[in-house]
Amino acid sequence: MIKKIKLGIFNILRHYVKSYVTGNLGKVVEKDDYLVCYVKKGKIKNHKFHNYITCPGIKEKDKELAKIYKLYKKVYYIFDDLDFNNNEITIFGYGDNSEIVIKNCKFNYGLTINALGNCTVDNCYIASQCNLNFHAKNLTFKNMDVNNTLKYAGFDLQVSFNAEENLSLENCNIGKMNEKIKVFLYSLQNINLFNTKIVADIVKCSTKTLDSHNSSSVKAKEKIEIEGKILNNLSMVASVIVSKDEITSKRIELIDRLKNIRDKCLRINGKKVKKYEKELNNVSVKRVLKNKNV
Repeated sequence: MIKKIKLGIFNILRHYVKSYVTGNLGKVVEKDDYLVCYVKKGKIKNHKFHNYITCPGIKEKDKELAKIYKLYKKVYYIFDDLDFNNNEITIFGYGDNSEIVIKNCKFNYGLTINALGNCTVDNCYIASQCNLNFHAKNLTFKNMDVNNTLKYAGFDLQVSFNAEENLSLENCNIGKMNEKIKVFLYSLQNINLFNTKIVADIVKCSTKTLDSHNSSSVKAKEKIEIEGKILNNLSMVASVIVSKDEITSKRIELIDRLKNIRDKCLRINGKKVKKYEKELNNVSVKRVLKNKNV
């Protein structure tokens, strides 16, 4: 009997501890190897203009408590079908033992992500502000359109994707023609583009390796700068292309040489055509017909 009472009390306390160690952001569902916290909008503290949402994982100071109640596990924070229509949102993720998943959400006044763990953003609407900054250990954007919806108000948009390890853009359209937008892609390891199109004034990319698949392309009105090894052929169009990848640099150099040869041939042929036209114009029609009948 006493054991049952103790077990009942333990389970009641465990339920509250489960919410506490995950940050009291919503319903927590326990799996064998991890916890899933479904974030509720009502649990987020509202501020006047800017809301800061902290996804703590299990903090160092709560580690022993979590172990006592057998809750020391990886934590997934799920933002699903939430509409943030009043304030700008910044989401913080602390600890490698947490991962943030944001899907089917609307951020009408902008979104900033700063996560020490992994983060995935899938099929979300993000209204453009002057700056959009996304940072995570491994960062994935899927099924997204990011463009400068405030261009008519005179705002220039700057979008930064920053990953400590790997950055993936899948089925994304970043920017549009005739928009004032700058796009920055940074990764200490790899950047992968899957069926993704980037269009901007300036595109800068820094990584160890850049891999592209399924007709991914990068277009810039002014300049493309890429630092890193390009593994596959990437369609790039810009007035100026700067690449520190040796193979790509040689390829661009060859294209420039071929363009110069083409232009030179066009100039030479043009001169020959003009010379022939001039000679032809100096010959009388009778002489031309006579020579033709001979």
